[in-house]
Amino acid sequence: MRDLNTVFCHQHLHSQPRYPHFTLCPYCREDAPHEAIVVEAAVNYLSPKLRDFFIETELEIQMGTDKRRADIVFVDEKQNHAAIVECKRIGVQGDGIDQLKSYLCATATPLGVFANSTEPGDWGFFENEGQNQFKDITGDVFWKNIQGTLEEESTPKEKSPQSSIDAQVYYKRGLVNYERSQYEEAITNYNKAIRLKPNDANAYINRGNAKTALGQHAAAIQDYDQAIQLKPDYINAYYNRGFAKKAQRQYAAAITDYDQAIQLKPDYVDVYIGRGNAKYNLGQYVAAIQDYDQAIQLKPDYDIAYYNRGFAKKALGQHAAAIADYDQAIQLKPDYVNAHISRGNAKGTLGQHAAAIADYDQAIQLKPDYVNAYISRGNTKRNLGDHAAAIDDYDQAIQLKPNYDIYYNRGLAKTALGQHAAAIQDYDQAIQLKPDYVTAYNSRGLAKESQRQYAAAITDYDQAIQLKPDYVDVYIGRGNAKHNLGQYVAAIQDYDKAIQLKPDYTIVYYNRGNSKWKADLHSAAIADYDQAIQLKSDYVDAYYNRAKVKYNLGQYTAAIQDYDRVIGLKSDQVNAYIDRGNAKYNLDQYTAAIQDYDTAIQLKPNYVIAYYNRGNSKRNANLNSAAITDYDQAIQLKSDYVDAYYNRAKVKEKQGHLAAAIQDYDTAIRFKPDYAEAYYCRGNAKVKLKQYAAAIADYDTAIRFKPDYESAYNGRGEAKVLMGKHFAAIADFYRASRAYKKQ
Repeated sequence: MRDLNTVFCHQHLHSQPRYPHFTLCPYCREDAPHEAIVVEAAVNYLSPKLRDFFIETELEIQMGTDKRRADIVFVDEKQNHAAIVECKRIGVQGDGIDQLKSYLCATATPLGVFANSTEPGDWGFFENEGQNQFKDITGDVFWKNIQGTLEEESTPKEKSPQSSIDAQVYYKRGLVNYERSQYEEAITNYNKAIRLKPNDANAYINRGNAKTALGQHAAAIQDYDQAIQLKPDYINAYYNRGFAKKAQRQYAAAITDYDQAIQLKPDYVDVYIGRGNAKYNLGQYVAAIQDYDQAIQLKPDYDIAYYNRGFAKKALGQHAAAIADYDQAIQLKPDYVNAHISRGNAKGTLGQHAAAIADYDQAIQLKPDYVNAYISRGNTKRNLGDHAAAIDDYDQAIQLKPNYDIYYNRGLAKTALGQHAAAIQDYDQAIQLKPDYVTAYNSRGLAKESQRQYAAAITDYDQAIQLKPDYVDVYIGRGNAKHNLGQYVAAIQDYDKAIQLKPDYTIVYYNRGNSKWKADLHSAAIADYDQAIQLKSDYVDAYYNRAKVKYNLGQYTAAIQDYDRVIGLKSDQVNAYIDRGNAKYNLDQYTAAIQDYDTAIQLKPNYVIAYYNRGNSKRNANLNSAAITDYDQAIQLKSDYVDAYYNRAKVKEKQGHLAAAIQDYDTAIRFKPDYAEAYYCRGNAKVKLKQYAAAIADYDTAIRFKPDYESAYNGRGEAKVLMGKHFAAIADFYRASRAYKKQ
């Protein structure tokens, strides 16, 4: 607990009585015996006149990244520093005065004393005027100013100053308030100073500075106007007014002020920076670079000039040149966090992702709570496909400062990992924070589509379109969702709109072709695939689907030409070999078909359908044993492959292996009890074995499942003839005739 009657030592956490005579604590005396006598003299001289201030010694002061200890500090009841005393051994000055001024600057303390003697008449008294400016003052002025500080803190009613000296007191109080970031208090003091001295341009400009610090740029501009009216050649007023106008996005007006400042002072470095920034904001990147060049010429070690020039070069797409500027900025200021971030961004644009991540790592090491560094690193990792690591960075960014963009990007990373439900939650959060976040609705729609929540996806696409009616990709997404719901006509309408907005969008023609195909608009589908291929001559999927439509139309030769193109573009497209083989099969080109199935099996040795289809081609080519081998392989890969059993049975029957054929028909029927054709063929095999009654039973079953089965009626009639049941046979032949006429 602080006590006005003691002096507290922060280094040794020790208190010594202040009255009647102060002596240093033994530890301090031991640490600096030669300075001790000066410290004691300073406290004993100043203490009685400053009895309302606390006195603290060896108080730690933050100096950038370092900490130093001030010898004596007078502190008011609000813990504001009123004065700092720096002591040196008798007769020694060294860097004491510079050290004192650095303390005053770092703490915005208004008054300072340098003592290297036990005689107050030999001491130096200083007033902190702000902005690293100091004034030598007398002891009397020191006492008056520090007493004014005390009265300001303790007196309920303000005095009514009547002189310009009093106006200056308020003005300097405003400076101290500003240095301490007490902007409201600073404005109050500047108001009083201006009331007492209305023609003081400095008071107006500094009040404008305080308003600027509070974001009150319009009011600040009015103060700078007044300062310029009072003092037309006031350079800083033009500069500061330009800054405030830039903050108001009045970039052209800001440039006019910067021009005036440069005309008054051509070597004013910061004005070139400000004007360059304004030009950058207007998209005048080349002109901005010229201003940054001038600033660097005037001050070659100005890190921010290199940084800003790098930014402008990046905007021009000169990424390598931008990196060189960021390098220079970092060389001048190794802890320049934003420069590391920007250099990382530029490297990422050039595809130097590992180097970019190294920059983001450095930025995070310098500033562990820098949200943008985590975001940028996460984005780069996501671009590299390291989505899990990207999510870790987004998690950290959200923990530091939740933001809709971070949730959105994390959602994209989760989507890429197939974590669609979790991604939807992130998109939900992004939309909650920003209800008009169009791309979030689109991405959430895509994630819902992946979850087969097509109706919910359409709702999201509807919302995105309401927010942005010309958003092409949303029409595509909504068209896809409608297609998946079987709403092909509605899907086509969405694709129509997308094509209207972007006539050269290849995938839209492809998707519309798919919907037209499903809607049995085959010629129109082919026309869309044609257009997609015209826009993208190597569009494999468009060739493939066009081939399938042509195949369905019985245009086998044309289909084969498209399959040829698919295989030429993508030689490992297994299905293209299968489908081309099917087309050749339908053209009775069995040997050529077998070759395509061979290739498909070579590419995918466990591809069941390839063995089955090759078996069919071999069967038709009278390669019966080879056909059976293929059916065997298909059945081994898929033990319930009904059609393979059925066709193997037909080959065995053809070879005269009737019992074996009947076993395969039995298996086919077991897996598919309503398989009419299998009953019919088994009946035929039984007829050949003269099992006429059993055959008739199979024909009966086939007809029960397929009442208009002409062949089954004929087969049953033939079996009845062989049994001598001629009248019954005639009835079956009659039914066969009727069934034939219905076809």
